[in-house]
Amino acid sequence: MPSLSHAPLPARRHSTLLVQPRLWRITSLLAARLTLALPLLLSCTGGDGKPPAVGAHPASSARAVSRPDASRPSASPTRHAQGRRVPAPSAACRLLHTLAAEAPAQVEILDDANNLESFFEALLALLSGAPGRRKVRVAFYGDSNATMDWAASYLRRVLGRHFGRGGHGFVAAGQSVPWYQHREIRTRSRRGFRAYCVTHPRITRRPYYGHSGHISFGSRVGASVTWRSADSGAPDDEVFSTVELQYLCWPRGGRLDLLVDGKSARVVDTRCPRRSFRRVTLHLPLGRHSVRVRVKTTTVGVFGAVFENSRRGLVIDGLGVGALNVKTMRAIRPDLFQAGLRARSYDLVILHTGTNMWGPGFHPGWARDVIQRIRAALGPRVSILILSPPAFGRWRKGRARGHERMAACAREKRLIAAANGTAFWDYFRSMGGLRSVARWRRSGYIHGDLVHFKPPFHELMMKRLGGAILARFRAFLKRRGLNCPSPLQRSTSP
Repeated sequence: MPSLSHAPLPARRHSTLLVQPRLWRITSLLAARLTLALPLLLSCTGGDGKPPAVGAHPASSARAVSRPDASRPSASPTRHAQGRRVPAPSAACRLLHTLAAEAPAQVEILDDANNLESFFEALLALLSGAPGRRKVRVAFYGDSNATMDWAASYLRRVLGRHFGRGGHGFVAAGQSVPWYQHREIRTRSRRGFRAYCVTHPRITRRPYYGHSGHISFGSRVGASVTWRSADSGAPDDEVFSTVELQYLCWPRGGRLDLLVDGKSARVVDTRCPRRSFRRVTLHLPLGRHSVRVRVKTTTVGVFGAVFENSRRGLVIDGLGVGALNVKTMRAIRPDLFQAGLRARSYDLVILHTGTNMWGPGFHPGWARDVIQRIRAALGPRVSILILSPPAFGRWRKGRARGHERMAACAREKRLIAAANGTAFWDYFRSMGGLRSVARWRRSGYIHGDLVHFKPPFHELMMKRLGGAILARFRAFLKRRGLNCPSPLQRSTSP
C-alpha cells in the first residue's frame, strides 16, 4: 500500500470524495495498531522512557500502563510474575537461604531419636515472632575449659547472629576458683562472702548447690557480691534490662539488700521453714549496670544472677565448673537442681564433660541419672546434646602426646547418647582426634599443660559446633516443608 505522503493527487472532484473515506479508514487502522503496540513499546522502557529494572517482567509493566485507574494500588508483593501466590519472605526463609549458601558441617550432629526437634521448634517460633516466645534458652555445662566463659561466649555470637541476642544469662555469685569469670558480666565477692562449687566440697554440712553447681554464703553483716557490665565481651550482651537473683531460702537465712547502681532496690528475707530455691526479679532501663547483694543479717546463700534484655533472642547460660563430670553433677541435691532448671526453662541442655571422667564402668549409669533429672525438670521432650570431651595430652620425652583415655571416652559418650535418646556431637573428632594435641600446641592454641585451650581454639570449635547446629536446623526446616520463595522468585516479584 502506498504511503500517504506519496498518494496521487485527485484529478476531479468526484475522485476526491471517493479518496477521503479511504484515507480516513487507513488512518483509523494505523491508529488502532499503534494503540495495541503502545503498551509493549512502553514495557521495554519501563513506561517513562527509561530501561526497565533488572529482573522486571514485561507483563507487569504492560498491566501498569493499560490500567485505567492510575490511583489503584499496585499488585501485592506476595504475587510473582506468573500470578501464583507465594508467602512473603520471613526470617526463617531468609535464614534457610543463607544456610543453603554455607559449606556443610565438617562433623554432623547425630540425632537418630530427633531429640533436637523441640529446640528447633522453639527457634522457629522465635523467628516467626510467636507472641508467647521471646526467648530461647540454652544451658551449656562444662568443666574447667568452660569456667572462663570463652566457649559459651563464642556460641552466643555464632547463633545470636541468626536468632538474636537475648542477653548474657546466668552468672554465679562470686568466684569459687580464681579463674572463674564471664566475658560480658563480671562477678566479685568481698568481706565475708565466700563462693563454693560442687567439685570442691568444702561445705560438707551445707552442700546446697544450685543447678549451676555453685553457691556463695555471706557470713557477716556488710559482706557483698557484685556483678557489673564488663568491657571484654560482646556489647549486646553487656547491657541488660532484667536481673533475676537466685538464692537459697532456708531456716537459717538472713536478710539481704539488693542494690542497683549503688541504690537500694529491694530488701529480701531469705528465711523459710524448709530449704528451697527462690528468686526475685528486677526490671531496669536497658543499659550497663552494677548489681550488688549486701548482707544485712546473716547468713545469706546466693546461687547467682541472670541478666537478660527485653529483646527477642537467644540466651546461653555458661555453666562451667572446674573438674565437672556427671558424677559430681549427681552430687547436687535433686530438688535444688531441678528447681533451678525449671526456673530457667531451658530449651536445650548441652553437656560437655568427660575430661575428668575416669570411671568407665560407672559412667553410663551416672550419665543416665543426670539425663533423667533433666527430663524430670524440663519435660521428656527437652532437647539434650552430649558432646564428647576434647583431646588432651601429656608430655613424653619432650613431645606432646594425646591421651588414649579421651578416645575411649568419646566412643563411650556416643553410646550413652544413643542409649538415652539424646543428640551427640563428636567434639573429639572435630578437633582432629588423638594426634591433634601436638598440632594445636605448635599452633599456640593450647596451654603448656596440654589440657586447657586458649580463646582462638574455643572460637574455632564453637564455629564448628554452631555450624553443625545450623545445618541440623536447616534440615528440620526442610522436613517441615517450609514454603519459602526462592531468591529468583523474590527478584522477579513486582
